[in-house]
Amino acid sequence: MPRVYAIIVPEMDLGEPITLSSWLVRRRGHVRPGTPVAELLCGPITWDLSSPVEGRLTRKLAAEGDEVLPGQAVAEVESADEDDVNGIA
Repeated sequence: MPRVYAIIVPEMDLGEPITLSSWLVRRRGHVRPGTPVAELLCGPITWDLSSPVEGRLTRKLAAEGDEVLPGQAVAEVESADEDDVNGIA
């Protein structure tokens, strides 16, 4: 049975708002662990947000240009890997 995993903005104390600047994977696109799926921007700092598992990006929970918070889920990946216990089902 497929499981759903959240892609979450990491906890970082940067003192400035974090913006989801662009999506790097389209909806239903295939991802592997470590695949960059979105680009985040905080002041002059830019970094990639990566998938935790292999599967398909099924939902985008934030739009390009949205301000996002540490700990916030911005996307969901559906994976058929039943052995991984980090799913949010």
